[in-house]
Amino acid sequence: MLHARMDYQRIQDPAGKIPEAEPVFLIRGQDAVGALIVRKWAEEFEMRGGDSVLAASARAHALLMDAWPTKKLADVPSGTPIATATAAVIQHAPGEFPIESDSSGNGVEEG
Repeated sequence: MLHARMDYQRIQDPAGKIPEAEPVFLIRGQDAVGALIVRKWAEEFEMRGGDSVLAASARAHALLMDAWPTKKLADVPSGTPIATATAAVIQHAPGEFPIESDSSGNGVEEG
């Protein structure tokens, strides 16, 4: 799993179901906009024909996020670098993407 934040690289998939180079994005319950984003994901997912039970599950999870007692805007601990692939995307002009997908769907950085 490829996290945007280097300090989240320790969060991995022990079953190996997520490819090593696949980008993932973690939203915590304490994130002040997290539940909103999860609800938006569920809405878009359903609009594209996604399973309504899975969408309902995401909305239920958003309710749990709403109930989390501590809220704050996301931050990155001082001195924590962003992931190399994320940094490469940030450095390119809008519309350019420095990572191509190989035939397996894994991201491959251009060099």
